[in-house]
Amino acid sequence: MAYSTTMSLLLDNIKTVLLAGRTSTGVDYLKRGVLPPVPVFPCIALLPENENILQYRNNGNYIIERDVSVEVYAKAYDVKDAQKKVEDVITAIIGLARTQNNLGANRWSTCCFDCTWSEETYETPFQYNNQIVQIGILPMSFISNESMPTTRLKYSGVTETGLSDTIDEVYDTLVGYINQTDTTYDLSNVRQIYKKEIPPVPDFPSITVVSRGTDRDRARAGEDVASFNIELGVWTKLLDKEYALNQSLDLVETLKDVVQYNDLWGGKVINSIIDNIQYERASVDKLGMVYRSLINLVIDGMEVTNQ
Repeated sequence: MAYSTTMSLLLDNIKTVLLAGRTSTGVDYLKRGVLPPVPVFPCIALLPENENILQYRNNGNYIIERDVSVEVYAKAYDVKDAQKKVEDVITAIIGLARTQNNLGANRWSTCCFDCTWSEETYETPFQYNNQIVQIGILPMSFISNESMPTTRLKYSGVTETGLSDTIDEVYDTLVGYINQTDTTYDLSNVRQIYKKEIPPVPDFPSITVVSRGTDRDRARAGEDVASFNIELGVWTKLLDKEYALNQSLDLVETLKDVVQYNDLWGGKVINSIIDNIQYERASVDKLGMVYRSLINLVIDGMEVTNQ
């Protein structure tokens, strides 16, 4: 499909564009993911933030917006000089983005059909090796096409199912992909799937299946149409290496495919869709820093109620 990508490939594309424009930005050191403790200044970190489904279309196609934070780091002996360095880099990045947007059909190597950015923000400067470090963050959004798996499991009817049974079905389905021999949707590298919040000492990478509430719309006497909000968490170790981010992003993509392939969840629901995905860097007690990605799933099912 034209103008389609993944978050991982999008970050690759942005990195390629910025590296090709290093004469404009003056930055040679770019990372996908978090920076090491002692980076080379000035430097840029590309971090995933969100994926939002803007519009579902026919035949399993949809339009998706991906948000990326472009973090710029520069240092100087004076606060104003450090600020000016960051501002100049951000101005150059915006110039490169405008150039890409004007390339017509070949914009951003055809990974998206639109790119926008918001006003940059600046962190509080801090001292590092007798110099001042300034950080500027440029939020960028990329809109592209995406499609669900071309084939999805079909069922003849819908079984009335409550939230608890629906979570059990999601959990059991995901566990089934860990040990299966079919590598189309391979979750074999997942160490553990938890039907609760992350435990104190989990095995990484891991997945959590957690309820985030139920919305009900009375359809007819004795029966409710219920929307179950289920959060699938992807937990991986956060390291200052690109392969650590790749592991997180690749697992999210596979989990997305599994969820969309099983969108009827054993014939127990009417429909299910991914509402959005949040990418986070989090500090967790006893675990340190982790990549935590949250897939927010909305499942429509039928509940039988007592009258």
